[in-house]
Amino acid sequence: MLERIDVDIVHDTGCLLRADVFHPLMGSLTHNWFRQLWAYPLKERLRRFWHISMWRDVRLQLYQCKHSKIVIATSQRVAADLKRFDCKNPAIIHNGIRPLTSLANSSDAINKLRRTLGAGERILVLVTATNFYLKGVMTVLRALNMMNAETRGLFLVAIAGHNQDIRFAKYIDDHHLHDACVLAGWIDNIDDYYRAADIFLHPTYHDAGSLSTLKALAAGRAVVSSKFDGSADYIQDGMNGIVIERPDDAKEIVSILEQLLDPELRSRLGHR
Repeated sequence: MLERIDVDIVHDTGCLLRADVFHPLMGSLTHNWFRQLWAYPLKERLRRFWHISMWRDVRLQLYQCKHSKIVIATSQRVAADLKRFDCKNPAIIHNGIRPLTSLANSSDAINKLRRTLGAGERILVLVTATNFYLKGVMTVLRALNMMNAETRGLFLVAIAGHNQDIRFAKYIDDHHLHDACVLAGWIDNIDDYYRAADIFLHPTYHDAGSLSTLKALAAGRAVVSSKFDGSADYIQDGMNGIVIERPDDAKEIVSILEQLLDPELRSRLGHR
């Protein structure tokens, strides 16, 4: 029988101004919005900058951070962000995931999925995103465009998630990237894709603690995420993954992907 504990808990930013426990799942909204403005094109930046609810939610979160008895951060990065806003000692409870169950390491099922995507013997790079700009999808496309044709032909990038802006498909069309890139759309059984991929690429501008990164680590993939991903707490750069310094630096992604052409490096990162 579970014991009832009489405490108020607020997840994300809610209307309860004072709570015993405040757990902002998205981390610092100030940094979230700042990095969104960094990620978006100029016209979209201006539109989002004047978004009224943004400023209301930021002010509310700052108040809650200051007045709640306990503030919980999902990663060391989020804790550092919150400390800059008069939040003295946030407790850190990292995000977690359930064990991956789909495909059950079936090589036949994995090979079938890879054939469906058209990967063949190429290196399959998985990118997942609900917000294509914030998760650095455009940087991935620019990196593909920078590669010479021979190197690009060694990869297939599968981008999973809702694409809500025609600019991404148009960029693929304009730069003839169809052979190297697939917009897979929303995937219900996304765990299958983590197992089928060789590399998980996540150049995010902001993630309090990406569940996608955790799933890729659990699946034993070679994981590449940015330092702005709270789940990078689990990555020792060069040991069990690679950490990107700047999510807008397409040249850095090109360099990392070229390093990961080495199957032994991919295997070592995934194994660890």
